[in-house]
Amino acid sequence: MYAIGRQWDKKLGLQQDCKGPYNIQPLSIFLLKPIDFPEGKAHPVSGGWQQRYIFERCGKRMTYNTIFVARNGDKPEARPHFPGTTNASMQQIGDALKSAAPVALARLAKQRKGCKEANLINTRLTHAPHEVDKTGRWEETWTFRGCGHDVDIPVTFTPDGKGGMQYAAGRTP
Repeated sequence: MYAIGRQWDKKLGLQQDCKGPYNIQPLSIFLLKPIDFPEGKAHPVSGGWQQRYIFERCGKRMTYNTIFVARNGDKPEARPHFPGTTNASMQQIGDALKSAAPVALARLAKQRKGCKEANLINTRLTHAPHEVDKTGRWEETWTFRGCGHDVDIPVTFTPDGKGGMQYAAGRTP
């Protein structure tokens, strides 16, 4: 988690001159694939999970996510996942990005003519499913960075009742 936290801090341009100690505060673990951890083994042989944690350095706190994938008894592989408190799965994020990224790009292009980059740098759950309505809908705010500017895009996730999800980006329902 330390290496992933440092990687995200570098990508986001945070605390590059910080010489102080680092603090990692675990928040939650999400099971992605059942974990097989045989007795006597130092590492799991199969499975996957997501660890959400606060990464604090020199007074700056960020919420990061790391995906861990078991490697047949070797040390699990750690992969960076989008920062923040999203309620969406990896698949849902990928699907919602198809709607949200063009909206972000259009807003960034208004701020800086010709801007052609929009990178998702943070996610915030703003209305959890149980707080919104009985359909299971939830709302998030995603922050995109491009051409030296940041824009916040509201993203709404609405289950379609058939096992799928509908996504709306750039507007509140």
